[in-house]
Amino acid sequence: MTHELKTVTVHPHSTSWPELPAGIVLPGKDAPILQAAINAQAVILLTGDMLHFGRYYGKIFVGVRILPPGDFLRDEQT
Repeated sequence: MTHELKTVTVHPHSTSWPELPAGIVLPGKDAPILQAAINAQAVILLTGDMLHFGRYYGKIFVGVRILPPGDFLRDEQT
């Protein structure tokens, strides 16, 4: 099965990121990744960073579901 990217939206860099949701603990370099996804109103955040995001896989925070790429691809095939 092939996947096609249907749309891409480029958001300008924000100087005021939303706060991380309660209970989320991420290192300083990773926090902006989730904050940017929230700011962009993303539906899914794909990340292979199991060390820092692994405990959040499958969970939804402020409308953003965090998944590893493999889970996303498996879900798309069913």
